[in-house]
Amino acid sequence: MAFKRYIVWQDAGGRTKATIPCTSTGATAIQAALAAQSNAAVQEYFEGADNVLFPSPTSAIYPDVTDMARLTFTDGFGSLANLSLPAPVGSIFLADGSTVNSAAIAAIITAAVGNLCSAGGSTVTAFVSGQRVSKPNSDSI
Repeated sequence: MAFKRYIVWQDAGGRTKATIPCTSTGATAIQAALAAQSNAAVQEYFEGADNVLFPSPTSAIYPDVTDMARLTFTDGFGSLANLSLPAPVGSIFLADGSTVNSAAIAAIITAAVGNLCSAGGSTVTAFVSGQRVSKPNSDSI
């Protein structure tokens, strides 16, 4: 059985971004690990019942939810799964400011491996890479 958690992130400017990780057992640990490495804050989420929170996001080097780190994982069959980290903290990147340092996101990797689902439906077995990506600014989910 697969679980999907709809997570709404809010940045310091009030902009929001939704992410929807698919997991085999639930995304509680993934959400917590992502939040620990994001300047955005979780505004609300649901995986069953909706949970509305009162966020206090951080204004820092990547405060906008349109700035993301795309974290790529693979399953045992070569299928990939991308996990988005909105408004990532600057310390997760290597000196180039674009490549994610896997050691800095160890908690995210631990939470995802064996739980995050690939497009093929299998759980991921390994972290592949992470890159900073920026999307055009949008105030909607």
